[in-house]
Amino acid sequence: MRLQAMMATYGIHTQTPHEVEPVQIWSPSQLVKIYEYLGVSKKLGLKGRPPRPIGALGTSKLYRICGQTVICYPLIFEVSDFYLSHDMALLIDDIKNELHFVGKYWRMSGRPTVCILIREEHMR
Repeated sequence: MRLQAMMATYGIHTQTPHEVEPVQIWSPSQLVKIYEYLGVSKKLGLKGRPPRPIGALGTSKLYRICGQTVICYPLIFEVSDFYLSHDMALLIDDIKNELHFVGKYWRMSGRPTVCILIREEHMR
């Protein structure tokens, strides 16, 4: 809540995962696991989608999975122990590039929905 209050002082409206319910927020790796079931057919010998990362366009959509609405945050927000994931200047640059890419290549009807995951440690 401290982070949310701080963002509000700058006029930035934010929501916590609990506030967006019943929409669920998934990690890209959770979405990859679901995508692995697409195209599976034992009868035809098809194994489904390979477990590759979901790109910027794929994480900018709302999904309906088993009757639930799901949004996935981009791969750049995946928690990592790698030191570059803690570099805020690099993260901000990655976010700008991600938004530029989605804006340039989005061809679906409607607007893309990009979930930006901000943690308190990002604001220190």
